[in-house]
Amino acid sequence: MKLVKKLTAVVLAAAMCIGFSATALADEVIIDADIAAGGPEVTGVTIVPDEELFPEPGAVFKVTVTPPAGRDGTVGDPVEVPVYKIQFTPEGEIKLETDPFNRNGSVSVWYGLPAKEASSGREAQEEQELKVWGPEAVSGIRYAVEDDFSYGTYNGKYTDAEGKEVALDITYRLFVPEGHEDEELPLVMVMHGSGESGTDGQAHMIASKIATCWADPSWQKEHPCYVFAPQWPVSDVSNDLELRDKYLAVYDEMLNAVKADLKVSKTYLCTLSMGSRLGFRYLTLMPDSFDAALMCCGAIQNADLSNLSEKPVWLVHAISDMVNNVAGSIEAYKQMRSAGNKNVKMTLITDAGMFGVFNHASWQQVMGNPLYMEWLFEQ
Repeated sequence: MKLVKKLTAVVLAAAMCIGFSATALADEVIIDADIAAGGPEVTGVTIVPDEELFPEPGAVFKVTVTPPAGRDGTVGDPVEVPVYKIQFTPEGEIKLETDPFNRNGSVSVWYGLPAKEASSGREAQEEQELKVWGPEAVSGIRYAVEDDFSYGTYNGKYTDAEGKEVALDITYRLFVPEGHEDEELPLVMVMHGSGESGTDGQAHMIASKIATCWADPSWQKEHPCYVFAPQWPVSDVSNDLELRDKYLAVYDEMLNAVKADLKVSKTYLCTLSMGSRLGFRYLTLMPDSFDAALMCCGAIQNADLSNLSEKPVWLVHAISDMVNNVAGSIEAYKQMRSAGNKNVKMTLITDAGMFGVFNHASWQQVMGNPLYMEWLFEQ
């Protein structure tokens, strides 16, 4: 298996050469200006107006992303990305912090006064447009850490219920740090959520920091490691108990094939949502595949973790999670503790501890947090 590093930054402007900060963790779109070195280290959009734009009371920004065409050429509907923070800088830039979005999409920003509801006897006031930056004004887009991952496809197979061999191709991304060719290093395998399933090699990389946090230069400086990020092909298969187990067997073959090309000291598992649900079953079927696990907001489904009597596992779940009930992590914790496991721990996050973030997204407290990451590497 040949490991090829992909080190190019994606650029939407024609033939524009740019410099970029290797510490940035998310998409950075610069509108109406060249991309400068560095830039904001949050997901979002930086606007650089031709002349300074002063804030207007009551005015709002709207960021809209039109996804790129799929393999069949169909373009999806524009999606408005929520804006969480607006920062006006001394340099005249305006930085909008948003949810992650597809880095290959067409981005536009609307700035204006929202429509007002009609009061008694009056007509409703329409939105007042103050400024618009359309997709044609976007100078460029870049994503630093993700571009350090190579692309790969594992050509696996399984036997179906009728005894026939079925091909199963799994897309993956792999980070191999430079300068450590003669060392044995840990490998972190990450398993994403259901919404990032597919074969594009992109969605599971940009939806959260589950993969990029381990490859970030600030972490790699003190903790060089491999990062293996396979993409679960079809979300619905995760609920087909028989077929799911066949897929997981191929996953384990793939993991061992990748490790055979590397010098691996320990193998860690890091999961969220559907990835944790699959991860619980993975640990049930193949408990010796990992030295320790860090698992967020999973449902236990038909997993049996009573065989993990010593395995270090840290479970994290928001108490008010309405997607995967917290009972799943609690049951997993009970099973391992009842088996005598003194190395399992669990963190339950209250509503106040989620700081207004979507209550399913407990991983946002974990990925990139040295408290959890260093614990995993100590195991």
